Amino acid sequence: MKSFQYRISIEIEVPRQKMVETLMDYTQFVNYQEPPLKGYTLRQGQYLEKGAIVDLVYLYKNNEIHMTEVTVAIDLPHSIHQLYMLGEVKNHCISHFIESKKGTVWTMDVTFQFPKDENQNKFDFMKKTEEDMVTFKHYVENI
Repeated sequence: MKSFQYRISIEIEVPRQKMVETLMDYTQFVNYQEPPLKGYTLRQGQYLEKGAIVDLVYLYKNNEIHMTEVTVAIDLPHSIHQLYMLGEVKNHCISHFIESKKGTVWTMDVTFQFPKDENQNKFDFMKKTEEDMVTFKHYVENI
């Protein structure tokens, strides 16, 4: 097994409530996520409640990729802990949202767990997470 952790923070110039509502709105994922979200289905529980399980379907290189999202803990608009599973790969994302003078500071603590070491590069994952957060920032600041 291989795992690594990192933390990324970004300031978003939008009030916390609007920023969190936009981030948690599945219908808006298509506007900023890459690869694009094709669809989502609630499998268990209620959206954005502890224990909720959602099947996320992404279109990647003309293939459908199914990822499971589990809401582990939730205290919005302050924080949310989500677990994403793609096959045997697990990705824990714990997001904290803190009000700032300019809007909201979004800090994400990320842990990846892989079934085996295949030379996964932590910095590649950090770069992708940061790029995704910046893409969301540009989206939410311009709607």
